[in-house]
Amino acid sequence: MNHTRRPLVSGLGLLLSLLVCSFGCERNRPATEAVGVERPPVAQPALEPAGAEQPSKAEEPSKSCTQDAQCSGYLRCIQGSCTVPPAVSGEHDAQSTPVVLFRAARAPDSKQITRFYAEMAISAQEQQRGLMFRRSMQPDWGMLFVYPSDDHLTFWMKNTLISLDMVFIHSSGEVIGVVEAAEPLTLDRREVDGESRFVFELNAGTAAREGIVKGVWMSIKNVDPAHAPPPVEAP
Repeated sequence: MNHTRRPLVSGLGLLLSLLVCSFGCERNRPATEAVGVERPPVAQPALEPAGAEQPSKAEEPSKSCTQDAQCSGYLRCIQGSCTVPPAVSGEHDAQSTPVVLFRAARAPDSKQITRFYAEMAISAQEQQRGLMFRRSMQPDWGMLFVYPSDDHLTFWMKNTLISLDMVFIHSSGEVIGVVEAAEPLTLDRREVDGESRFVFELNAGTAAREGIVKGVWMSIKNVDPAHAPPPVEAP
């Protein structure tokens, strides 16, 4: 009899063990892995428009640098430090800040139409960044792009947050055309007929308001003569 009862006791014990284990396993299962329960999707951070200025990038002034590429966002390397650009701050010096002048004719005694302070974009890196990421520019400022020689130049508004006028200028100093109110954050080609060495970017609407049109003349003060139109000698 003992022999016939052992399997029965063993079988009952095994059955009880399985029931206890099953109950315990279900009680101890992590809730996040409960079968049949879907977890809500993880929210993804919203994407900003291409070229939108990141707040953290605009808060690194005084960082040491040797070139603009080492500065974040729209900051520029000025006197060895990442600094808010002068066209944004409006800071200028009468003896050293470049000044772009427009006259009705090439003659040195020709009537001056208007004038602006200018940031210079001469190196390839400076020209690639240009006015990208800036949310504003002082009304009496612009950025002057200077190229080695006359060429058919085309511009776009990638990562540029403010609408701009683009004044295309021949190496002689003559304005050959103006693109007005280029739309921000667009990749359309902005160009004019003919070749130019300089392009002066201004706040949208400035060119028409100040009388900057095809046929007027540009000169520059407080810059290396190699980066300016040839001077006009008095007769």
